[in-house]
Parts: sequence; C-alpha cells; structure tokens
Amino acid sequence: MTDDGRVRPAPGPSLVLLLTLSTAAVDPLVGLLTTAPYSFRTQAISDLAVSTCGTLDAAGGARTVCSPWWPLMSVAMVTTGVALVLSGLLLRRRLGAGRAALAALVVAGLGSVGVGLVPLDASVRWHTVLATPVFGALALAALLLARPVGSALGRGWSAAFTAGGVLSALASASILAPDAWQVPFGVVERLGAYLLPLLLAALGVRLLGGDVRQDGLTARRGGSPS
Repeated sequence: MTDDGRVRPAPGPSLVLLLTLSTAAVDPLVGLLTTAPYSFRTQAISDLAVSTCGTLDAAGGARTVCSPWWPLMSVAMVTTGVALVLSGLLLRRRLGAGRAALAALVVAGLGSVGVGLVPLDASVRWHTVLATPVFGALALAALLLARPVGSALGRGWSAAFTAGGVLSALASASILAPDAWQVPFGVVERLGAYLLPLLLAALGVRLLGGDVRQDGLTARRGGSPS
C-alpha cells in the first residue's frame, strides 16, 4: 500500500481471488464428460464429484451417476475452499474487511474443502453436514464485503456485492426446500455457490489495475471493524 492509502497492484492476491472460481470453471467441462445422463438444471454440483458409478440415493432422490473426471471436480472444490479462506485474510488486510466477513469466508472455504474430500458416495450424511453451511456463509460474506469493497472501489461495487448476497441468500433458502419453492435444484445451487466467487474474481481483475483506496484501513487503525 502507498503512503496515501492506495493499494498497489499485486498479482498474487488477484490470483487467489480468481481461484475462488475453480469449481465454477470446471463444472461445465466435468458435467459434459459424464457417462451417465446429467442435468445442470436439476442435479447437484456434488454429483460430478462422486467417485463411483451407479445409483446414488441422496437429496433430490435416487439417480444414476457416473463422472469419470470426478478427481478434477474434487480438486477444484478443495482449491475453491482454500482460495476462499485466503481471500478472507487478504481482503481483511488490504481492504479492511471485518472479522465477521473473514469468519464467513473461512466457514465457506472449509466447507468447500470438506465436500471436496468427502464425496456423496463416501458419506451422504457428512457431505451434507459439510455442504449445508457453505451457501449461507457465501451469502453472508457477500453482504458483509459490500461496505469495504464499496469504500475502496465505489458504490457500484457495493451494490453488486449487496445484490449478489441477496440473490445468494434467496438461492440458499430455496436449496433447503426446492420442491416448496418449485425451482430447479441445479440452477439455484449454482447461483448460491458461484455468485460470490464471480464477484471475487471480478474484484481480483480490478485489483490488478491498482489505484484502489483502502478507506477501511482508517477503521482498523482506530479499532478493528467487526
């Protein structure tokens, strides 16, 4: 950071933010390479990381799954999770994001690592336990990041993170009861999972340009923001 409070361009932090999109980036490829019928509209992302072929009886009912490229999907989930945790740390340091935003990103990141390491066919119960908090944490993180990102980059960015957080929250709520909301599970799950990584990736590209003011630093020096 420069003496006038501006953040210097840094490819490392930008790369971390871009890596939060890892799961979203490989999702279409792995889905197209399945050898059992797969619907992006109705099926879970996690179906692409199932390590065996056969009938899977999990949320959404029984279905046949076979994803030969499941290792790539699992690695992408773990990469996304690690990148989310690191993103929380760097946004707190560089843009003055609060402890609550950091905590939300850590919860989302650890959950993503967990679902990458514990596929549905290994344990439906533990996979679900690990995955469930991720969506709410992503929505909360987006809402909590709106203020510090907006302070650094302007109201447009604040509005984008706020809108992303609201949409992610609605998607997360519908994931819990897709039949009651009459929405396609695969679509709303992807909205809940990928909106914040898309925003973080956009932020990473923006930070490469530099000339970003860290107004949140004043708050941190006077007292850590919550």
